[in-house]
Amino acid sequence: MDSDNNLQDVIRCHFCEIPAPQLHCDTCHTNLCKVCAGEHHMDETKIHIVLPIKKRSYTPTYPTCPKHITKQCKLHCEQCDKAICIICVASVEHKQHKAVDIMETFRHKKEIMENDLKELEMSIFPHYKRYASVLPAQRADLQEKCQKWKRYYIEQEEDCHAEIIKAIGRKKSEISGVLSKYQSVLDNLEQELQHKISEIAHIIHNLKDLLNSNDMNLVSSYKSCHDKFRQLPPKFEIFIPNTIPKPVNAGKLCEQFASMSLFTITAEKNELPGDELVSFHSEKLFLNQPSCVTAIRTEQQHLHSHSVVCLSDEELWTKNQNNIMKLFNIEGKLLKSIKTISGNVPEGIAVTKTGDLVYTDSNEKTVNIVKNDKIELLVSLCGWRPLDICSTSSDDFLVIMISDDYQKTKIVRYSGSTEIQSFDIQLMNDCSTTRENNIKHISENNNCDICVADYNAKMVFVLNKVGKLRFSYTGCLYCYRTILSPSGITTDSQSRILIADYNNDCIHIINENGQFLCFIDNCDLRYPCGLCVDTKDNLFVAEGDTGLVKKIQYYT
Repeated sequence: MDSDNNLQDVIRCHFCEIPAPQLHCDTCHTNLCKVCAGEHHMDETKIHIVLPIKKRSYTPTYPTCPKHITKQCKLHCEQCDKAICIICVASVEHKQHKAVDIMETFRHKKEIMENDLKELEMSIFPHYKRYASVLPAQRADLQEKCQKWKRYYIEQEEDCHAEIIKAIGRKKSEISGVLSKYQSVLDNLEQELQHKISEIAHIIHNLKDLLNSNDMNLVSSYKSCHDKFRQLPPKFEIFIPNTIPKPVNAGKLCEQFASMSLFTITAEKNELPGDELVSFHSEKLFLNQPSCVTAIRTEQQHLHSHSVVCLSDEELWTKNQNNIMKLFNIEGKLLKSIKTISGNVPEGIAVTKTGDLVYTDSNEKTVNIVKNDKIELLVSLCGWRPLDICSTSSDDFLVIMISDDYQKTKIVRYSGSTEIQSFDIQLMNDCSTTRENNIKHISENNNCDICVADYNAKMVFVLNKVGKLRFSYTGCLYCYRTILSPSGITTDSQSRILIADYNNDCIHIINENGQFLCFIDNCDLRYPCGLCVDTKDNLFVAEGDTGLVKKIQYYT
């Protein structure tokens, strides 16, 4: 039987499975071809009523009571979950048990079967098949990424000649080991899925037979067995890092290459239904030399106060050490100016998904939104001063704030003007914090991590979505630079974290787990502070010294 068509098969003879049988035994409720009908009549244990299949009846067949063979089971004991006859009802075994008409149970079981069949056919089975169908692409993607790594190592081999041949050999072998290991994981997963698919198809086939059957005994004894399929096998996501070229160092050759330990495969709970069962990071490669595409002159400059946030790929808001927030296009044309309602300098700015500007007023202890060029109050605080703000993937706001005595810090999530989450950040507190050096910036990553750049603490903190510290970053340990001075932070589509290093005139790029990847230090940056990225991962850097906003391309 064709496995692709077995769910919509034609009627067949019960004995020889010849399609389109012409006869039907009303006694046994079986379909018969002409040859098998003759043999069926030879069974003399009962009287067989054989009719043309179009004239078959649908009278239910009551099972014979195993204890009282002259009686039919027309009742169903709910406590014992089995068919019983009228005599069984009065027996000690079923005393005080609830007995219902077996036809009621029959109809109920049929409804369960229909619902189970519908769920299996319309939901579970297609999800398993869809899950299995993406595995070849996942395997191909794995091979392609591994081939990129191999090509990277070959290029390094050519650059360093004989000095790195042995090291490259080891790395290529490591790649092959990774490929073999994870292919094995995918092979095992595919085998498991195919087994489950086959099992589900078999259950569906049996359910259809039962639905077409009027055998009370078989139908009444049916029990759903597909609960075990509602939980899909674990969802695997393979993360394969980009190749990151490094200068050759003969003394520490192997340390010059990106670590293969970055290859990971994770299994996570995979519930039904799911919009996408398997996903890969769409990896982007770094440019060897990031380039400054354009520089927008904002005529705003004042140390750490210069901030920037993208309204679109063509327009961006800026704020500085005055009470006016300005909207520029990519050519540097001033499109709009908004003055704070209090006349105070805004502390942080963000943009909602609908394009509305939001800003914090630390002196007034408020969060405000600009709609149709009119400023509306969103949040009014007591005992806390809002600092930076960012919008999230769920269109909420994350506001980092400090207490009036500058000794406590917390992060609050707002949905509109409603507080929905709050947690204290003890790690950021410092007794030397004052109003003047109180510089903190916040951004949400794609994995819902909360990234905070604390200039006073000289650290970047990354917390999970419930406020638990995942890691902190204080700079690249093996780079010859002064201490980190984080004055701005943002994230890109690859979940990489970009950090403005004010005193070192550069941008640090780390991955979502805190591992240093590279610097952007060749674009003549002057005291970088505000950062944001557009939808194409172009980086916009606000300079505190020049008042410029530089658009930098750092991916290929």
